[in-house]
Amino acid sequence: FPLFVGNYILGGGGFVSRLMKMIRSEHGKTYGIRSDFESYIQEGIFSISVATRNSETLETIDLALSALAKLRDEGVTAEELLAAKRSMVGSYPLSIETDFAVGQRIVSAKLFGLGLDRVTNFRVQVAGVPRAAVNNAAKTYLHPESLSHSMYCCMN
Repeated sequence: FPLFVGNYILGGGGFVSRLMKMIRSEHGKTYGIRSDFESYIQEGIFSISVATRNSETLETIDLALSALAKLRDEGVTAEELLAAKRSMVGSYPLSIETDFAVGQRIVSAKLFGLGLDRVTNFRVQVAGVPRAAVNNAAKTYLHPESLSHSMYCCMN
């Protein structure tokens, strides 16, 4: 949960995320950018996805990596944490409003040995994440210096 909340603040939280504020709002490099963790039984994948002009690609990558490093090195603010937790807790019911979505959550929880309380107590668990745990997770799992850069481009 601490890593999940930290990623929400970095780039999983849409327009309120650091990546959107920095790369879209402050620098005008893209219409959208996000970060995500894909979980697997062993190791998962962390990704940052963005579409930008060819001429802005390298600067955009540098900005994203600096945002990642800043989160790791400086952590999240109390205000960011409160806003993220409120949003995640408040929007959770919308993410499980279909039988299919509930089923996906249950299968995922069982697959990873997390127990059904991962689904039933999600909002309580997110609300209880302390700032120190988010900052510790960022220091432990975010390593911008060792990321590989994959770029997929399409032209019309």
